[in-house]
Amino acid sequence: MQFEDLHIFEISSVIRYNDEKAQYPMKNPGRLHCGFILNEKGVEYYHFKDKEITVTPGTLLFIPKGEKYSIDMDDEVNVSLCVNFECFEKELPRPFKVAFDKPSHLRSLFVEAELLWKKKKVGFRDDCLSILHKVIGGIKRENFKGLHPANFAKIKPAADYLEEHFADSDFKISRLYELSEL
Repeated sequence: MQFEDLHIFEISSVIRYNDEKAQYPMKNPGRLHCGFILNEKGVEYYHFKDKEITVTPGTLLFIPKGEKYSIDMDDEVNVSLCVNFECFEKELPRPFKVAFDKPSHLRSLFVEAELLWKKKKVGFRDDCLSILHKVIGGIKRENFKGLHPANFAKIKPAADYLEEHFADSDFKISRLYELSEL
């Protein structure tokens, strides 16, 4: 399951955390909602059952609903913004992080969601959901940064061949290599 395939139907909350070292280590016995957490200040170490993720300022972390984890930190203070949400899928992606080269636009989206959530004016949940979709669009762009459309043109013949012939009994991976101009 890729996070891009999630069908998000509701924002549960938008929370700013201002945590001090004395509050750590912290244990979460099972996350109540899916969440994107944007670290603004401090370094945190998330310990999951199958991996550890270090989160630094400007890093965005996804944690699925139900995930058990603990957090440690080195700094005296940690500041982060979290958008919690619900989605229809039962099978969710594993936790992951995205480090942005220029996180200021991402931060402005999270701050906008935080303000909307605090004011709770008519339509605020829908507005926050719209912002979350902008965040997801930013993640997609960050993941594909540096990939130029001309590079995709090189593999298009192989992709077309794969689509047409994947079930053929004589299908060969070597043919994909030949067609991809690599």
